Amino acid sequence: EVLRELSENLLDIHSQNDTAKLSNAGYQLGLLDSFGGHSAQAIGYASAYKAYKGLEQELNQLKSRLSSQEAAKEYNDFLLAELEKAELREGEMTLLEQQSATAAHAEKIAEASGLAINSLSAEETGTLRMVEVSASALEKVSTYAPVLGELAIRLKSVGIELNDIVAELTTALEEMGSERQDEDTINTRLFALQALLKKHGAATDKDLIAKRNALAEQAEGNDQLREAIERAERKLAKEWKDLNQHAQGLSKARALAAKQLELEINQLLPEVGLLVAKFQVGLEPVTLNNLGADSSKFLFSANKGVALQDIKVAASGGEFSRLMLCLKYALAGKAELPTIIFDEIDTGISGEIAKKVGTLMARMAQRHQLFVITHMPQMAARATQHYYVYKDAAGQSTKTNVRLLNEQERLQEVAQMIGGLNPSATAMASAKELMESH
Repeated sequence: EVLRELSENLLDIHSQNDTAKLSNAGYQLGLLDSFGGHSAQAIGYASAYKAYKGLEQELNQLKSRLSSQEAAKEYNDFLLAELEKAELREGEMTLLEQQSATAAHAEKIAEASGLAINSLSAEETGTLRMVEVSASALEKVSTYAPVLGELAIRLKSVGIELNDIVAELTTALEEMGSERQDEDTINTRLFALQALLKKHGAATDKDLIAKRNALAEQAEGNDQLREAIERAERKLAKEWKDLNQHAQGLSKARALAAKQLELEINQLLPEVGLLVAKFQVGLEPVTLNNLGADSSKFLFSANKGVALQDIKVAASGGEFSRLMLCLKYALAGKAELPTIIFDEIDTGISGEIAKKVGTLMARMAQRHQLFVITHMPQMAARATQHYYVYKDAAGQSTKTNVRLLNEQERLQEVAQMIGGLNPSATAMASAKELMESH
């Protein structure tokens, strides 16, 4: 990654793919930004636009969450109101179940309790009476046997405890009588709570209380979500305003660069044999996107009297190549790259035109180091050094090798471009003339 970023400042590689991309509006804007020296401004805008789209996505997610919650809000509000109306109290279910069981068996309870009270408190035969009589008898003889006095005291304590039991049994019977009268009320409340348990899939009234609290928090959460959406919308509106200002600044810079680029390209076109050709940059405003607020269209006309058209329909293969070379020439002067590599920039050209293109490249080579891959002798002859690229299949695998040619080998290679593998004396002479002509 570091090497890639470093190489972008050291060399520019042109391939046939670059020529094919020349009709792409985004690629055109990139060329225009490079030429105008505001690539950093364009990169800054693209970064700001990406951040804006991220904020927009976050806002949409918040709205989607609110929409989902709002869709269930009416039902959730109903559930919350129902649980709040129930006035839930932790432990109430257990108490109600006990009261219900007591009320359901009230007769048996009353019968057993009545029997116990009668057995304890009957005037002549009750346990209380017997205990009192026994304690009194022992107390009368305690003077002669102190141990009997102690037992009398214990019997009196038993009597007091039995009296308390009788009193509590009596009170309990009265209360159970009241609960029996309220049996319908108890069961109604119990059944209502049991229905809520089933409805909410809860096990205890404690779970119902937790559900009620969760619904209440969710209702408050909706309000917080609306506040978050409002904050996000305000922030997004500010970012949109800033983004528009950034885009407008970039558009102005592009408009100035477009005029200057048109001027330079139209001056260069005759030098590559396009004597009456015209070039124009068409910029039109568009809705903000990742490239800015501009749409670019490179317009071209190669012949007098022919209206300017989009280069993808107006330029032939050779014209395309020459136009791209002119653009690279203009851009190279602005970018000040030390090295430029051209891979088959000569597509679709030959003869005198190739010679003109070679001349333009030679001029570029005075300011930059050029590596040119070409099959045109007119262009190859303009170079100061030649590297021969060949494949070696002598071993078990094929290898691609490169070697620097001496003067005689250079002459031989240019001649082969002209006359084939075994160039004639005429081809050798032509090659020598081409190499010496510059």
